[in-house]
Order: sequence, then C-alpha cells, then structure tokens
Amino acid sequence: MRKKLIYLISFVVLLALAGNASADLDSDPCLVAHYTLDGDANDTGNVSPADNGVLYGDPVWTNGRTGLGGSIDLDGTGDWVQIPDANKLDITDDLTVAFWLRVDDFGSVWQTTVIKGTSWNTHVWKFEQSGENPGSLLWRVGGEATTGVGVVGVTDVNDGKWHHIAGTYEKATGSLILYIDGVYDASALATPGTAIPTDDPNHWPLYISLVKDGEYIDGGCDDLRIYRRVLSAEEIAVLGYNIPYLQAHSPDPSAGQAGVSADANLSWTKGDYALTHDVYFGTSEPNVANATKSIPLGVYKTTTTPDTNTTYTPLVPLELGNKTYYWRVDEVNDANSDIWPGWVWSFASASASVSNPSPADGYQYAAPDTKLTWTAGYGALRHKVFFGTVSPPPLITTILMTDPDPTTWDPPGDLVKGQTYYWMIVAYDYLLGGSGNVAPGPEWSFRATNGLRAWWKFDDGDGNTPVDSSGNSNDAVFGISPNSLPAWTTDGRIGGALEFDGDQDWVEVRHDPNLDITKSMTLAVWIKINNFGGDNQSIIGKFDNWKFERAGTSGTILWCIEGGAPWTTYGNISIDDGGWHHLTGTYDGTTGVQTLYVDGVQDTQTSGTTPHTIPTSTNPLYIGSNGLDCIIDDLRVYDYNLSASEIGALVDIPWPPYARTANPVNKSTVAMEPDKLLTLSWVAGPGAASHDVYFGTSLSDVNDANHSIPAGIFKINQVSTTYGVGPLETEKTYYWRIDEVNDANSDIWKGFVWRFTTAEYFSVDSFEDYTNTSPKRIFDPNGWIYGGGGYVDFSDSNLVMVHGGQQAMSLDCDNLASPYDSNATRTFGSSQNWTVDGVKSLELWVRGWPAYVGSWTEVSGTHTITAAGEDIWNVPNLKSGTGYHDEFHYAYKEITGSGSVTIIAKVDSIDGNTSPWAKVGVMVRQSLDPNSKNALMCITPEMGAAFQYRQPDANSSTSYDYYTSGEDYVAMRDINAPYWVRLEVTSSGGVDASYSLNGTDFDSHYVTAPRPYITLPYYVGLAVTAHNVSEICTAQFSNVSITGGTQSGWSNGDIGIYSNVAALPLYITLEDDSVGSNEATITHTDPNIVLQSTWQAWDIALSDFTGVDLTKIKKITLGVGPADPCGTGTLYIDDIRLYPPRCMFGRTGDFTGDCFVNCNDLKILADNWLSSSPADPGIDLNDDDKINFGDFAIMASQWFEEALWPIE
Repeated sequence: MRKKLIYLISFVVLLALAGNASADLDSDPCLVAHYTLDGDANDTGNVSPADNGVLYGDPVWTNGRTGLGGSIDLDGTGDWVQIPDANKLDITDDLTVAFWLRVDDFGSVWQTTVIKGTSWNTHVWKFEQSGENPGSLLWRVGGEATTGVGVVGVTDVNDGKWHHIAGTYEKATGSLILYIDGVYDASALATPGTAIPTDDPNHWPLYISLVKDGEYIDGGCDDLRIYRRVLSAEEIAVLGYNIPYLQAHSPDPSAGQAGVSADANLSWTKGDYALTHDVYFGTSEPNVANATKSIPLGVYKTTTTPDTNTTYTPLVPLELGNKTYYWRVDEVNDANSDIWPGWVWSFASASASVSNPSPADGYQYAAPDTKLTWTAGYGALRHKVFFGTVSPPPLITTILMTDPDPTTWDPPGDLVKGQTYYWMIVAYDYLLGGSGNVAPGPEWSFRATNGLRAWWKFDDGDGNTPVDSSGNSNDAVFGISPNSLPAWTTDGRIGGALEFDGDQDWVEVRHDPNLDITKSMTLAVWIKINNFGGDNQSIIGKFDNWKFERAGTSGTILWCIEGGAPWTTYGNISIDDGGWHHLTGTYDGTTGVQTLYVDGVQDTQTSGTTPHTIPTSTNPLYIGSNGLDCIIDDLRVYDYNLSASEIGALVDIPWPPYARTANPVNKSTVAMEPDKLLTLSWVAGPGAASHDVYFGTSLSDVNDANHSIPAGIFKINQVSTTYGVGPLETEKTYYWRIDEVNDANSDIWKGFVWRFTTAEYFSVDSFEDYTNTSPKRIFDPNGWIYGGGGYVDFSDSNLVMVHGGQQAMSLDCDNLASPYDSNATRTFGSSQNWTVDGVKSLELWVRGWPAYVGSWTEVSGTHTITAAGEDIWNVPNLKSGTGYHDEFHYAYKEITGSGSVTIIAKVDSIDGNTSPWAKVGVMVRQSLDPNSKNALMCITPEMGAAFQYRQPDANSSTSYDYYTSGEDYVAMRDINAPYWVRLEVTSSGGVDASYSLNGTDFDSHYVTAPRPYITLPYYVGLAVTAHNVSEICTAQFSNVSITGGTQSGWSNGDIGIYSNVAALPLYITLEDDSVGSNEATITHTDPNIVLQSTWQAWDIALSDFTGVDLTKIKKITLGVGPADPCGTGTLYIDDIRLYPPRCMFGRTGDFTGDCFVNCNDLKILADNWLSSSPADPGIDLNDDDKINFGDFAIMASQWFEEALWPIE
C-alpha cells in the first residue's frame, strides 16, 4: 500500500508540473496563434490581432481527447477549416507547430492534415500522410519546388486514436524534427541558415484538412498551436504528455450512430484506472445523465467486473423504428474511492421500414438518369418498388436482398423534365417479425429537373453569399482573402454582376452532389475580361470535373472536361478586349462531342470517339480565382448539352434599359487633371432617346432628385453620352445618376446611383493612357517629345518598372556627345493652372539602375571577375514582357571556326557572401543577347555544383545537380571551390559538361543531361553572377584553357545587367505661357538619384520655380545633364502629381509622425542639438548638415500647429 501511495503522489506531482509548464506554454509571447477548437475556430494566441478560422462543409464539434475539452470532427466528405493568412503567420526563422490529431482514415497517399499553403507543392509548411511510409506523417518546411526539406515519420497514426503531433524547424542549424505523442519520431537537416520561404505575394491560408484527389481527412483535430520559436523536447513532452484516459471512451455503437440492429451489444474502451464499470441505459436522456447507483431512475443496469469486462447486452432486443437510446458508463476504482462519470452517448435503432431515400422527399431537381436508392429495412428479405406519376404509385417490381444491388432501382429511360414522380418501397419478411410481415415505407415524391443545376445571377447587390437561383441551394461564398473581396457592381451584362480586381479575390461554391454531373452538361457565363494577369488563369472550375480557363498565354479560352486524360477544347476567338462575351461549353455524354461557343457562335469542337463519364469529386466550384481581373454575370450549369438555338437565346437576352458602363467606374478613386473638367461617360440603355443627368455630393439627393428638387442636382437632358463636371475638390465623394428617356413612349428608366472619390492630388501625367498606336504613342505630339540624347518609350515600364497603375515612362539617356543632355518635354494643349484648389507642391516618382560594377582582369594566369546581377536563370524579360534572360559578367572569346571546342577552368574562390546561389563557372553562349540560349557548368558558395542550360532563346532554363555513376545518381550538393569545371562543344554543336577535383578525372564526373545545341559563331568564357542585384560577388579562376576552333582575343562585359552612370544630374524645367515664356529649372540635390534601383519620390515646392506664372504652365521638361561626357543609362518616370499642403515626415518640425508640432518633437530636436556631421536628414530641416537654431526657427514657426508642407 505504501508503494502504491508513493506512486500516486508522484503521478499527481507530475501532473501538476505538467500543468504549470502547459500554462507557461499557453502564455508564451511566441505563441502567435492558438486554436483550442472547443466549439469554435477562434484564435486565442498571444499575438494580435486574432486570426479566426472559418468552417466549411459540415464539421461537428464533439468531445476531444480526454482532458482537453472539445474538438472538431471532420467526416472526410468536404469538411475543412480555413484560416486566413496574417502577417504573424509569416514565420521565416524558428517555428513550432503542434496539435492533436485523430485519423479515422487517410483518404489517399499524401493526404494533408494541417498545411500553410494550397497544395502539395505550393506551401510554406505542411503535415501529410507520407507516401514513403503510409500511415505515418511527413513534416515538411518549404514547397516541393523550393529548397525545402521534409522528414518522414516512423510512427503509424492511422489507427483511429488521438496522437499529439509536433514539428519544429530551427533556422540556424537547419534542424527539422517530428515528434509523435511527445517523443522524438524522426528528423532531417536543411542547409544551416536556410529561412522558411514566405508566401508573398500569394498569402496562402492555413488549412485543417485540405482536399487531395477529391478526398479530405476523416478524423479529428484539437488544440492547434503555432510558435515562432523552437520548443524544447521537454516542452513538447508537456504538450504531448500522455494524459491518462480517466473516462470510458470509444463507444460501440458510436455516438450518434443510426441503424443499430435489434440484437446489438454495447461495448467501450475502459478508462486507464477503472476496476469496475457502472452501466446506465435507457430512452430518457435526463435519466441516463443524472442517475446513480443509489438513485437508479430506472436506467442503472449493472456493474460489470472485472475491469476487462467492457460489454453490456440489453435484456430485451431494441425496439425497431429509429428509436433513440442513451447510455453512460461510469469508471470506478473502489480501492481509491474514485468514480469518473462518463459521457452520455446515444444511438438510434434500425428501422423495419426503408429509409434514407434518394432523391430525397420533395427534391425538385432530379437528373434525367436518376436512380432510386434507399437504406434497406432491418432484416428485410425483399423490397417491393412502387413508382409512377400518380399518387399512390403503382407496383412496378420486386427486388430480393440476394440481388446484386438490392437497394437500387433504375427507372427505364430518362425522366421527363419537370415531371413529378411518386414512389414507395415496402419491406417484406423482415427479421424478428417472421415470414409475411410487411413494413410499408412512407410515400415520397420528387420532380425531375428542367436541366438547370445551378444559376448565379449575381444581382444580389450586397452581402458575401451570391444566391443560386436554380432552387438547388448551391449558394456561393466569397473566398477569404487577405487582400480583397469581390465587389458587387450594377454594371453587369444583365443587371448586377460580380467584379474581381485580380488581387486574389474569388468566389467558391461548396461541394454538393447536385454539381456532380457525370454525363452531358453545359456551362454558360457572361464575362468581361479586363486583364489576363497570368498563364492558364481559371475563370470557372470544379477542378477534377470541368472548367473554363485561359488557354496558356493567349487571349482565348479552353473548355475542359475531365475523365481519364482530360478532354480539352481550345478556342480560337480572343475575349480579352475589355468587352462582354458569352461563353458556353457543352459536352454530349452520348457521342463524346465537346463544343465551345463564344457569343453564341461555335468557336471550336472536339469530336469524341470514346464517350466517357465525367468524374465526381468533393472539390468546391471556384469562380474568378487565380488573380483574374474581370466581371462575371449570369453563370449557369445545366445537366444536358444545350442546343445551338438554346445557346442563342441566352446570348440574345436584351440589354436592360438602364445606362451602364459608368466612367469613372463606380466606387473608384479619380485623379483629376488641374483646372480641367472631369468627363462622365456611359453606354446608353437600349431604347433611350436622351439622358437626364444628375450630379451632386449627397447620395440621398442624387438618388431622390427629379428635374425640380433638390435644386442644382438635375443638370441637363441631352442626347450625348458624355458630360463634363467641375472644377471638383480633392478628397471628396461625388454621386451621379443617368435616367434613360424615351419621349415617344413616355418612358423614363431611373438609373443606378454611381459614385467616385477624387484623389488628394491632381494628376499631371500618370502615363496610363499611352498606347503603341498613333496618335496616343508616348512620343507623339500630345505626349513627350525627346531631345538631345534622350529617347522615351513605355514598352518595358508598363510591364515591370511601374510605380502606380499599369504603365510608366522610360527615358533612355545618351550623354556621350554634345550638348551632353538627354530630355523629354510635354507641351500641354492649353496652359494649366497649377494653383487650383490650393496646390503647393509637385511630386514625381523616379527610379534608375545601380552603377556598373562588373570587371575582369587577368594577371599571370589568374582571372578575377566582379559581378552583380540577379541570376543566370529565369529572370523575366523587361523589354518584351515575355520569356527570360540572364544577368552576369562575362569574360569571353568568340568562336568562328568549325571543330570541337573545350573550355576548362579551376574555380579557385567565390567571395562576397552575396547569395548561396551565386554562380561561378564556364559558359558557352550562342550570342551576347541577355536571353540567348547557353550552357553553364558552375560552382556555388553553398548549393554545390550544377549544370544548367537554356534552349531556345528566352526559354526557361533547366538545371541538373547530379551525375550518373553506373546505375546510381550522385548528387553534386557537397561540391565547393576550389574545383575544376569543363564544357565541351562537339563538332555537331552539342554541349557536354563535367567537373573534377584534380583537373584530370572529368570523365568520371560527366553530367548526364539533354544537350543544348550551339551553332557558329558562338562564345565561350567565364561567367559570374552574384544572384543579388545590390551586392558584388568576386570570383577567381586559374588554369583557364580554351582549345579548338578559331578564337578571338579576350573581351568582357555585363550581360543583361542594366546600369547607370553616377553624376547624371536630374532636372525638371517648367515653362509658362506668358509673353516671353518664363521658365525655371530645379536640379535634384542628389547626383546619385539615377543610381537608385527603387522608386524615389521627388517633392518640390512650387514656390521654388521662381519667375514662372503657375497659373499658365505650358511645358514640363525632364532630363539629365548637361554635363561633360558621362555615359548612358535609363530612368523611369511615373505619377507626376500636384498636391495641396500635406503632412510629410522629415519636411517639417514633426519628427514623431503625428502631423503635429509639439513638445515631443522639441525633445527629439534637443537630443540631437549640435550633433556631429552628418546630421540626421529627417531632423535637419534647413539642410545645412547641422542641428541648430536654424532648425529651431523652422520648428517654432509651426509650434502647436498642424505640420503641413510646403511651409508657408
């Protein structure tokens, strides 16, 4: 007894210690997110704001792991929890993820349990069933396509029991550890110092259960925690401590189970310390919950012994008929006077009558090929089927339980669309009743669909649940995006519509069997594409079933039906022209013919030879996903292939009579040009003869106005569809309405109220309206006329180098010849008033390129190369906007003669610590163009050796980091400088790669890879990239030899790296329209502004343009120079704006950023008083490199005032 008492005391102490440690882990400031899953998916972590999850499907809150409260139960058929991305979840250094998991069944190999990401290869980290060791878990950090690392566990968790799961990652060591049930399970190592990748710009959610091959995890999850540190093994042992099961658990029948047989036995798994079991059983839930042995309430049945006796057989058979029974098992340890009351479980008895009809009673949308199914009556030996179009229905057939499919009946032929059917199933000869006993079921009814499975009109106008108007209740929901949500618009093709801005907003329709169409189908939608922002963008898709998406990089559409190998119909008609287009995809399940229609006309057709069944899945239907910038209207899904005439009827739906296509776009922000009217425009409704224009600053006034009241709101009745308003104030919201008028019919169609808000600035030039077509080219007379050595364009700016919007202006500068000046001038059609609405400053945004840093020297056989550059790999092209280029420094020789050529070099060293993927090696290159095809054998500082090539020009590159030795593949990850590398160009143009430790055994380290092919003339040489545009990598080579062919001498230069020359002074000149044309020039104070590779704001007080009449600005000139010969370069200019006085940190006496000058700012000035040079530019208000009374005077002039710049 004494030993047992000591044991129990020790156990209690251990539990107390674990409880204290657990409390510490609960309050840990590094616990960024914590989901207890006790009835909700709210975040109770210690980092604000909370990032609450959202439930999808029909998960159930249920009892959790004993001792942990509740948990969430997922049934494997469309249940998951989705937690939006938040900044606090972007953990790149140290990480711990821990949770309790119960797996009832892994649905498929690689089935995901918890993941920060969206798929097997697009994730930050994940836990999933291992394909290498099924039943165990894989813990992985980093996507499959990155330098991620994963560890495969050894413990089987696919057993229906609760297990504690924890994964840690330590950046400094690269250590990745998986723990199961509080103890070490397996580990792996990444390269030390490797950061966890971020998911910018994708902002992936965190999921509990993610669909894989149409399946979700079947099981439970509890107490999910995310820490931004590595928990120790002891701390994880506390979280995963094997909390004892004190109560009875794992009941059979399971909690909530239906259809339990009349002769069922009850069983359970005993609590860890139970010696006997008190069993309570009955049909009253309160009695079962409250009864005790001393107050039995008629439901205490027995005490079972010994402790291993965990079954109970009811004294009489269960009453059939779906009757609910309740039971409870209390665990008892008389030795210690302990009783652990059990949960109250329930189950329902089986029914002698059939149940669970499909189609469900009252269902209105049964498919033409619907089969009738039901759950058999308990013990029935046969079922009689009654079916017809009248009530009661006639007897049709009898099905024996010995038949192959005894609970299914397939009506002959297809159901008649819109017809109501009645049916009944009668069970005969059921058990416990004897031969001849009859259990008639209820009469059910359903209606055959008219073919329309789903119809989203998108006329809802508000909320975040677009309603399904088909009656099938397939209502959609807005996807949870950290960036934006879809927006309702009145500017649809048929009334309202849904607008997607391309910033990861989407709509999803949760899975419903109604959308599992297996034979013929039609998908139809109106769409207005504003911009295709990526390849293969999905428009509408129930993935693994059917979809509309962009065909590659084109402006056309593909219509895809899955089934084995996907059947895809590629369109020929482009739809990315900014106009409305109707898309229809049909599939004939009988013939296999698949057709795509655009605007009611057949675009293309795929003739099927082997019709197939469209597969089903539990995937949601996604609308407008993958960053699509578009408006979608009137989306329909049919379960048959519409005829050409039916499709024509959808397309010929007349436009509504209202004005539409508002410009400015509804709810937009508008930047006005100074001293100019803003033009409102719209598209007339059909039948409109004229238009009543209403405009004002009050929503209610504009909405309620007529021609008379309120005064001033009605502006004009006119035939034109444009109207100028202004001048308007900055930062103000305006409302407008267009009523369509037809005097011949005395009709007036009141329009929608649109609104826009004016920006806080006036736009001088945003560069958004220029095109490559005259007269709107940027260098046309109404644009920017280049002079001196300047040249303007926007072909690269509109794709990559953009500050705001979609386009910017590039200014190429060549100051090698007199007058050593490069500029561009815009002359306004009429002079502009740059004092309107109190504007006081001019702002433009500028960016350039860093200075040239590449070099090559050769001294006594040692070649030294310095280089910057983003990469020798897949760097997106600027000028063309498509394809890829390289950025590196190249020392090379040109090969012009035939014959094989070999280059060998020893890479002695790589210095600069610019990137683990800096590349140093030998290269053969077809040309010196940045996007040329090439082959490179390189050494890196930390990632080993690699052979990579590009073929053809501008294509993506391919890399191999292994070689073959017999049948083995040998990784090149551990190879570091010094090492020898070699490329051989054969006489036929093929390129072979190899490397060597000693310069002689190349053949044993031959890199097996496809060959790129090079033709004469070409270049061979030494290549270096820093893999870092702002850092310099220095590499040294020795033992360099180039043999064979006809060679030129050595040359070198940067390939693909843009660079500017310092001391290119940037200036701006304003010229007015007064007599004599006064002008003033301001030069930027930083001569190195042209070297900045990020966008810089240049703010100038308009008062600095002395002598210029700001009410009559006629010309603006931007340029670099004049200066003595100072090289060439490129600048990018964007967003030239005029601002009224505004709060600008570092320009006023406001140093705290609260836009007010007070004692807090004075203290900062005093703390820096007479500080040594260089002075803090944010505090040096008069720019004299000193903190003194000059700065104090400026501060004093704004004392206790709003700190606005320019200071007046």
